[in-house]
Amino acid sequence: MGRRLSRRWTDGSAEESLRLSDEDAALVEMRVRLVEKVRERRRAKRLTQRELAERMGSTEARVAKLEQAGASIETLMRALLALGVGRKEIARLLDGAMPLGERFTRAFKYCFQLHGAQTRKGKSTPYVAHLMAVGALVVEDGGDQDEAIAALLHDALEDQPKKASRKEIARRFGERVLELVTACSDTPRGYKGGTKPPWRRRKEGYLAHVRESASGALRIALADKLHNAREILADYRDVGEELWSRFNASKEKQLWFQRSLVEAFREGGASGFMIEELEWVVSELERLAERA
Repeated sequence: MGRRLSRRWTDGSAEESLRLSDEDAALVEMRVRLVEKVRERRRAKRLTQRELAERMGSTEARVAKLEQAGASIETLMRALLALGVGRKEIARLLDGAMPLGERFTRAFKYCFQLHGAQTRKGKSTPYVAHLMAVGALVVEDGGDQDEAIAALLHDALEDQPKKASRKEIARRFGERVLELVTACSDTPRGYKGGTKPPWRRRKEGYLAHVRESASGALRIALADKLHNAREILADYRDVGEELWSRFNASKEKQLWFQRSLVEAFREGGASGFMIEELEWVVSELERLAERA
């Protein structure tokens, strides 16, 4: 018999888990998000579990259990309040854990408004195909609705600075989506188009940022780079050395960046199918480049 987790479902077998309704699955995801936020905020404030327990009027054992998802949503919310997280941010966390819904639909429409006329570099493929692929990878990797929305919009500030703005993205989809989109850009805040900083400086800054990114931003960035790398490999097999003329940087610099991405994502704590596939794709690119 599985132990009781709520009025409606239990945790005790794979068969039971597979029978979770969409509503109950959302509750599981919500709890995981709140636990991650408690851990993240406690460590940022450099508090021990005992110190957090004192703030909550609880015990160290209960805080330890809480950080293993062994507490109610209400208790997790009390912990966040004790850590100084505002009510609006908690509401955003709760909303972000819901299944894809109307907000995601609005984001897709906005994404098409921004990027509908773009194509992939050197190809006739609509650019939105890339954004959809990144969004799909994020969802497949367990990303929440905010992360899926940010995946669709991850190039908005960089590629469409005259159409999109930080203020507009925050107004439409909230501050967390804006934070995620900003974290995935390699251009300076406030970029309004025109000349970008030198390629190498932008890429080194991006790599440094990846190493320090929170889990949501890391997931989106990894999905973006994995889909890019997949296309580069496929096109390299198709057109050979002609591929490198599409880019602003040389073949050698592109290969350096791809390998550096793998290392940066691993240093940043990435795990799972995406980082493993990126490693394989980059190794295959290097192998083909050596033979050229």
